[in-house]
Parts: sequence; structure tokens; C-alpha cells
Amino acid sequence: MIHTVKMFFPITQHEIRYLQLKYEMQYQNIEGFFKKTYPAFTSLSINNYGNGTWKLYAVIDLIKLLETPHFSEIDYPTVEHRIKHFLQYLFGHSSSYKEHVLQRIDYRKDVIIPDRCERKALFHMYKKSTSKHGYHKKIIGKMNKEEGKFEEYKTTQYHATKNSTELCIYDKTEERISNDEPIADYEKDVLRFEVRLKKAHINHMATSEKGKFRPKQLQEYMKDELYQEYVDNYTKPFLYSGDYYTIYGARKVLKASELPDSWKRKLDTFLVKVSEHGIDYMKNSMKRPTFHKRMNLLVELGINPILIPKNQSEFPTFIKNPFLR
Repeated sequence: MIHTVKMFFPITQHEIRYLQLKYEMQYQNIEGFFKKTYPAFTSLSINNYGNGTWKLYAVIDLIKLLETPHFSEIDYPTVEHRIKHFLQYLFGHSSSYKEHVLQRIDYRKDVIIPDRCERKALFHMYKKSTSKHGYHKKIIGKMNKEEGKFEEYKTTQYHATKNSTELCIYDKTEERISNDEPIADYEKDVLRFEVRLKKAHINHMATSEKGKFRPKQLQEYMKDELYQEYVDNYTKPFLYSGDYYTIYGARKVLKASELPDSWKRKLDTFLVKVSEHGIDYMKNSMKRPTFHKRMNLLVELGINPILIPKNQSEFPTFIKNPFLR
């Protein structure tokens, strides 16, 4: 449901003194100080804004906090209790929790795909998805400034706005391997779809009718219905509906359908051109109603418009859409 959250807690100078005296440390050194005793709190910092205004910032891994990747809305009381326990440990009380302000939340949907070649094939096809939807732009790599060349991300793909929201799709196992990090049991063979809501988005939802003036509190964002809404709205436009076929498999589905032969030919041509030129080319070269008519017919037939390449012998010839599993 959720990977990590970032929030801040208003605190006082009295609490700063309590913390420093109890643990014989300076508040500037809080980062990493409690990592062994409270590993779920992956990043901590305290800022002094003057005029007696202090804030404790925390990034919290809810999987580590709850010691399970499987949780939902009903587990919120446990989340609140454990965060309060940490605040109690720091300051002798936890009253600042009720005033916490959520600044970021990373929703996640994990799908286990044991076949490494299948995961590799999916990433190959995700690169062919639309480069832009709304304000989100696809990011598949970055410029290496030292070498002056573009480097593709091997295990990750982003669809992001400038500073508001972001969809990140990544192979959790391969990410751990590439970073030379241990793989947790719940990360093995996982393809993760992560929807990241940043500060600007959360602020906007709190001050607009669109967001129903949603309070910037964890309890509001840890609702099952809201989680599903965000994951669907920010993921489906890039991944499309339907399962993945080679052109030969797609033709079998078309042939077995009850569509008129003329539409079977139109969809066959559409799939071939998408495979050759990409979805954006077809979107830009056709009238919008024509493009959407073809896309909607493929949805009804359960065919994803992005085909499995026929010249990649290591790839499966059929893949069930992991997002719909």
C-alpha cells in the first residue's frame, strides 16, 4: 500500500534541550543517531526557523515500521502508535503527533514476477509507452555530465511532473543487485509501481475543491479507496489495459473475435505501426476519435497496444498484464 512517508512535527526549544541532555548529543547530529534502535525512521533532521519555531522532519519506511509489506487502512492505529512511541522515546511525550504535517507519500503496488526474462520484457515494452500524459513526462535515463552522453536507466522508469507527482516503475530485485544491497524476502522478484505525491501536490489538495480540502495528515492518505484511486489514475494511462502478445498471438485473438474483417485488418495495421513507430507516432498521426476507437477496441479484446517484439527470443510470447493481476 505505502512505501515511505515524509512528515514534520512542530517541537519546542524545551524538547530540543530534553533530547540533547538525555542522549548527550547535539540536535544537528540526529541524522543516523537512532538508526539501530529505530531503523524505520530512515532520515531525521531538526530545523530551527527562529522565533521559537522548531520542526522535526522524518522519513518513515512503513514496511519496516509495521514489519510487514502487507497492510491497509485498518492498520493506521498501529502506525500512529509506533510513531508516537518514537516521539515519546525522543522527547518524553508524543503530543506533537496530532500536529504533524504530511509532506510526501509514496504509494506502492508490488507484483511478484519470478521470471527475470518476463520482467526484462516488460521494461522493454514500458519504454514504448507514451512519452507524455497530462503534465507527466516519461524519463528513461539521464545525461552523464562527465562523459557527455545519455545513459538509460536499466531497472527504472519515471513519469514525472516538475515538482508535484511522479510514477516510478522499477525492478526491486535488480535495483538491490545494482546497488550491492541485500534483498529482503518481500522484495524478491518484485516489480514495483510507485506513485509519489510530493509536497506541492499535498498542499494543493489541502487548499482546493478538487482535493476536497484534504488535511495534510497521514490518516487521510492511508485510506484504501484513495490509495486505489491514485494508483489507477497515475499508472493506467502509461501502461494501458490488456495483456501482452506478439503480433502472431494478437492476430489469433483478432481472428477469433466477432469483429468485422475490415476492423480486424485495421487493428492489425494499427498494432504493426505502433510496434514500428511507437504509440506517440500513432497518436499524433491520427485524428483523436480514430485513435481512441482503435485503442478502445483493443481494450475490449484484452490486447495491449504494445507488442512483445518477435525478434527477442529470450522474451515470453505472452505476458499477463502485471498491473491487472
